Amino acid sequence: QNFRSEMAERSRPEMTQEQYDQLMSHLEERYRDESKPARVRVYQRFFYLWCATLDATGIRPWSSAENALKWDDIEIIHKPNNEIQSITIKRNEKSHSYEAVADEHWVDIYNDLLVVHQAWGIASPYVFSHPSSKGKILKGAPILSFKRQWNGATKKFGWAEKGAPQKQRISPY
Repeated sequence: QNFRSEMAERSRPEMTQEQYDQLMSHLEERYRDESKPARVRVYQRFFYLWCATLDATGIRPWSSAENALKWDDIEIIHKPNNEIQSITIKRNEKSHSYEAVADEHWVDIYNDLLVVHQAWGIASPYVFSHPSSKGKILKGAPILSFKRQWNGATKKFGWAEKGAPQKQRISPY
């Protein structure tokens, strides 16, 4: 019983709809800012789509190529009239497999991701993959984390004050 109360005390707060809208508006402004180089803007677009994906699917962020989201993990089933019947995403996390059910509107995010891949000529099995090579980063390799972008956004809005306890910091999951 004590364990459960301690867990509740340490639990991170849920992001409110207002905070989510604020975050997504901020990210949209960033990827639409034509004064920034295209490479910077495409990463901002990927971050926006990553946040929308986590929201619409409930999947957790990943930090390894083994757990990175792949195109083959996604199954979209259509009804005979071509409406979306279901969208599922196969996931393997912490030694167990499951299928996440995506919101039917996630198909728009999926299509946006396809457009980004096509526009940048990315041929990769990974949904979130580097659009170009630079230094040790290879085009098509999975983007393992959006931690820097997440931390920057949460800092901007004061959602993750330095040194604040975990229960006061919003997490992407």
